Amino acid sequence: MGSLSYPTDQVRAIGETIEREIAAIRLPLAIDALTAGRRLDFGDLSIDLDTVTGPKGTLLWADVETLEAHDGKILIKRAGHWLTWSATPVSQIPDVAVLLALARTLHTAHHS
Repeated sequence: MGSLSYPTDQVRAIGETIEREIAAIRLPLAIDALTAGRRLDFGDLSIDLDTVTGPKGTLLWADVETLEAHDGKILIKRAGHWLTWSATPVSQIPDVAVLLALARTLHTAHHS
């Protein structure tokens, strides 16, 4: 029996759909946990309502310039600094879609 072959675009689209659906279920649970005062772990990164913690220590959300996915990594840039504060491969972060959604919300809340 021959092996099945799928175009890369279709595989990527299926993966993105699965990730969105999982995030839609897990995001409300994560928000509830944060508002209850818990810290959430995403591999070597963790977040709470006021801070993001990584291998180099802890930053207030107000000190985070950007937290984004780029070139297969989650990059965190500290405000006022040239170098990236953290660069963690996406493959090492569980629930990366949830992390990014929470980070966008928390970053916006602390920069408005």
